Amino acid sequence: PAAAAEFETAIAGLPNDALAHQNFGYLRSYQGRFEEAAALFARAAELDPRGPVFTSLINMLAFLGR
Repeated sequence: PAAAAEFETAIAGLPNDALAHQNFGYLRSYQGRFEEAAALFARAAELDPRGPVFTSLINMLAFLGR
């Protein structure tokens, strides 16, 4: 729960930070909250479609069935 609160604070303060969205997505997927994870990964991909993590995000979205 503490980690989720930290990510929520980070995203509220830096709403355009793709890495924060990506890492929060990994946490949510680990927690089994796949709908939230998919939304966070999709947002990260929107924010940084040419970034180095884009391929891993696409793979994770495919894994989650998005």
